[in-house]
Amino acid sequence: MILMTIFPQGDLGLEGIEDLVLDVAKVDLAGVRDDKIVTEWASIHKIMSNVRDLLKMSGYSDKAVEYYENHLNVGIIENPDAQFIYTGPCGDTMELFLKITSAVITDAKFQAIGCAGSFTAGSALTKMINGKTLKYCEKLDEKDILDHLGSMPQQKVHCARLAIMTLKKAIKHYKKRST
Repeated sequence: MILMTIFPQGDLGLEGIEDLVLDVAKVDLAGVRDDKIVTEWASIHKIMSNVRDLLKMSGYSDKAVEYYENHLNVGIIENPDAQFIYTGPCGDTMELFLKITSAVITDAKFQAIGCAGSFTAGSALTKMINGKTLKYCEKLDEKDILDHLGSMPQQKVHCARLAIMTLKKAIKHYKKRST
């Protein structure tokens, strides 16, 4: 019952990929002909294929594109042990939710308001830290996220920094609260 529509804004060239705005709207499909639904989804698939190609041409690795398309670990954790919201200098904002047991991150999810780079960095970060100790996670930096992803456009490296800063602040806040 959810239909995703994509509204391109501006030039969809390599620089324009970041101008894509995804708008998710609930749609009541009761009474809509099956062939109409199939046509709509086929159109959406074609648009998403174009987004995939544009992301790859912009310098995102296959892994980064996969994370972006699949919304890996995007969401919230109810009653998290640690939670922090951080806004980077570019204006993108990330909120990180952590479940922690015996100084080990047992679950991590995030939400973001930002570009594809913020979402791929958030997904990479949460994948990397699940099952890891806080001590290990405190030593991570943006290079670790970039290495995990394989590649990301140079102008989006700050998104990896946003994810790392959000993690470090979440851990610091958690430790301060726990003592």
